[in-house]
Amino acid sequence: MMEQWKKGHKVLMTANTGAGKTYFVMNTLYQMCLTKNYRVLFLTNRVSLRDQLKTLYGKQSEDVVKIMNYQSFINYIKFMPHKIEGIYTLIIADECHYFFSDSTFANETDLPLNYLIENTENQLVIFLSATSQILQEYFQKQNEYKINFNYQFLKPYRFNQCFYWDDIEVIHKFLIELPKGEKAIFFCKSLKQAYQLHKELPDNSAFICSQGNPKYGDLCDVNILEQIRTKERFDKQILFTTNVIENGININDPQLKHIITDIYNFDTIVQCIGRKRIAECDELPNIYIKQIKQAYIQTYINNINNKMKPLECFYKRSNAEFNKQYSQKNKFGLLYTVSVEDNENLSKYVVNRAKEMKFNYDLLIANKINKIDTKFGHLKHLCKCMNIDISKFRDLSMLYAAVNIQDKLDHFLEKPLYGEDKKLFIELLQKNVLRPLQGGYKIDTVNRYFANIQLPYYITEKKQGNRNKDNYGRRAWILHKTESKTKIA
Repeated sequence: MMEQWKKGHKVLMTANTGAGKTYFVMNTLYQMCLTKNYRVLFLTNRVSLRDQLKTLYGKQSEDVVKIMNYQSFINYIKFMPHKIEGIYTLIIADECHYFFSDSTFANETDLPLNYLIENTENQLVIFLSATSQILQEYFQKQNEYKINFNYQFLKPYRFNQCFYWDDIEVIHKFLIELPKGEKAIFFCKSLKQAYQLHKELPDNSAFICSQGNPKYGDLCDVNILEQIRTKERFDKQILFTTNVIENGININDPQLKHIITDIYNFDTIVQCIGRKRIAECDELPNIYIKQIKQAYIQTYINNINNKMKPLECFYKRSNAEFNKQYSQKNKFGLLYTVSVEDNENLSKYVVNRAKEMKFNYDLLIANKINKIDTKFGHLKHLCKCMNIDISKFRDLSMLYAAVNIQDKLDHFLEKPLYGEDKKLFIELLQKNVLRPLQGGYKIDTVNRYFANIQLPYYITEKKQGNRNKDNYGRRAWILHKTESKTKIA
């Protein structure tokens, strides 16, 4: 196979998550390059993946392989191209769906894609992914580009049980009742929801996200990130996260039994599910996919159509007409300006082909799944992507009722609540139980309200008198159930 590859060739290798694509590069290709004195540039799409790769392979491969994320690569292309040109014989574009998947929130993913296609006549470029369909279609639509070798190593994905769900409180109930010795990951589309779910289960869960996020980065559990990077597992029972670890990261933990997601994008779902590495058949996880309804999909279609309007105007109108209408408006990263050659004082618009391709591809899929089935179209398309029989999916609400307020209150039973724990408890009361109370949320006021609405709970207060204990001298709230009420001294 490798004997046929030459400089200037573009090679695409598509294989299931966990099928050994990275192992192939860091072992088979590494040995070939070592004997031929070749240098390899290995590009990744996530800092966490880059760090895990350096931990696993850095020392043994650093004489041949340079590991870099795409964001750094973009900076080299823009500002220091001389530091990468002619240095590397092979360039590995790992998780190459990045050019399109990340284009929805990053406006420069077309830069590395264009460079790898147009500026590598003296390098061999190998694209790797478990979800490469959109890249293949991109090459097909660009007549001047082609993939020289296209290898497909795809097998049906296997799981223990498959569920779909609609109500987040059903998931909450499921997580509350999660057996000891079993772990779960919830990949959330919303950082806010991921953090809120963690706050509602603070004792046995962790929250991670990009540390660079301006609002939630400081709340990320860096210890958990380090555990995943170095040990390929985490010590909490439940992990709430977003797609910050959906690519390439390995989690080798037989206790990880449950993978939950409310994400819409199909490639991202496949990548999220693929984080679990399976060594034995009895380690097959259960998956829990949110049922995406037609109303959401139609809103999704409307949003994309709205974002495409500037590009439609650019194609149909003159430059003067376009500038008059859109020069000061948001162009959603579909168009950006570059200097005209030989005259830095003049600029012109350039179309972000990767983002254009992504939006058109997503529109096509969204319209198709709404036509297939307005209730289960999303799930059916996902099953097609993963080669799963849709009849294997069951409704999770048939096994779990939605969580109720007593389930949430029971989490705090008989625990001394100080500081942040007390704050979380009061937030729970404000959100789920209590109307605004005159005089604030004091013990007597809350207890009277519990009695009025016939919730079988009451609160006492206790001072920590042991000098050897944390919180010495502080007063804690303690929640009890009425049926277990004892005499209070």
